[in-house]
Amino acid sequence: MVTGDFYVVVVSMFTLDGTQLWISIDDDPPFSNNSFIVNVGEHTIHASLNATSKRPGDFMIRVVGEPVPTPPELRLASIEAGVDETVLTFTYPGELAGFGARLVKPDGSSVEENVTRVGESLVVRTGGEGLLNVFVVAKGFGRIGTSIRLNHSLRTAYRELFENYTALKHDVEEMLRQIDSLKKDKRAPVYPRGGLPGSGGA
Repeated sequence: MVTGDFYVVVVSMFTLDGTQLWISIDDDPPFSNNSFIVNVGEHTIHASLNATSKRPGDFMIRVVGEPVPTPPELRLASIEAGVDETVLTFTYPGELAGFGARLVKPDGSSVEENVTRVGESLVVRTGGEGLLNVFVVAKGFGRIGTSIRLNHSLRTAYRELFENYTALKHDVEEMLRQIDSLKKDKRAPVYPRGGLPGSGGA
């Protein structure tokens, strides 16, 4: 499936004893300015057949096709970083024939990740870092994928934030206990040194 602008590349083998490929050139203006002779080994343009060249024209290569509907997008909806894992939620509104996720680690190894389907969402849980490739097999469109790079900095920041939150929560609880204790002390009656009222102390 191809959408938008694209190029057709014809790589011919110029050998004296082999099959020869000849491509005609249409030199009737106007010119599309999209025909080039390319050095395949170096991926550079050797010559252009545009309107200002010595031999303007268009290679007579035609592509026949028909418009296709644009598939729904596999979109990242949210990221939740925990202490031990990162949870990513992707949305895809179309009907699925399959789905999956693979994490390519910095050392080049890869591991299949846990993916669950919840309504129109895909939930991926991973504890590693690297390039996460998520894909769906969409009915009528084939395989559609997206990638996102993960590192531990997000989870490290979450861990530090969680530790600060825990320490702050402990401090708040201790302050509330002290305040409650002070309130109780304030409500307690204060008696003279002679004893309780009506006790007849000397």
